[in-house]
Amino acid sequence: MPDFNPPPNWPEPPPGWRPPRGWQPGPELPEPPRGWALWVDSQGHEVPGPSGYYGGSSPTYLWIAVGVVGLVALLCCVGWAIQSVPYY
Repeated sequence: MPDFNPPPNWPEPPPGWRPPRGWQPGPELPEPPRGWALWVDSQGHEVPGPSGYYGGSSPTYLWIAVGVVGLVALLCCVGWAIQSVPYY
């Protein structure tokens, strides 16, 4: 699980603190420096943040993927149904 890496211009959070799902920084906190890695692995390398967490990947991508898979499955079923109709 990645660790939250607060920007240097933010107060230091308690050890092991992770922003809860949906958390957004307050207006009193400045923007992180451009290119700052908000989520890092145990060696300090930048990694994607958990979906739905501040600085993490957007859950929108998951819904798009589910929609595409569902659409393909629907089209396959319709194609199969059309082919199975007997022609007289």
